[in-house]
Amino acid sequence: MRYYYYILTVLFFSSCEKIIEVDIEETEPLMVVNCLFNPDSVWELELSQSKYVFDTASIQKVEDALVAVRSTSGDEVILNHVERGLYRATGITPIIGETYSLLVEHNGLENIKSINMLPIPSQITNLTINRTLQITGEEAIEVVVFFEDSDNEDY
Repeated sequence: MRYYYYILTVLFFSSCEKIIEVDIEETEPLMVVNCLFNPDSVWELELSQSKYVFDTASIQKVEDALVAVRSTSGDEVILNHVERGLYRATGITPIIGETYSLLVEHNGLENIKSINMLPIPSQITNLTINRTLQITGEEAIEVVVFFEDSDNEDY
């Protein structure tokens, strides 16, 4: 019986290995924009370059781009480079319900244009908190939020 356990253990821990070469074409870097905006803060975004999947170097930040945000009402905000690919506008915040165009231009990388709207927030109509005692003796808290959302828009 011990002999069978020994054989099963050896078979279980031994494995086959096959190295498969994957030919992935190296592409030119693209500009990557990371921007979240809300009415409580100034315009801020981060610019970097994409990299090859097998590249072990750190991500390259883009520090010399022209970054502008335009609203449908005609206002334009220029974002200035602050540090390490971070761009920020001073004193100007997005407005709820307004549609904005983001324009990013850089020599050597493909330009980017994006259009987005800051939606009107949903109103919370009720909030309930339920406390229960679990079998383990720990307290569990369940939070249920009720809100009214727009029937016309799907975000």
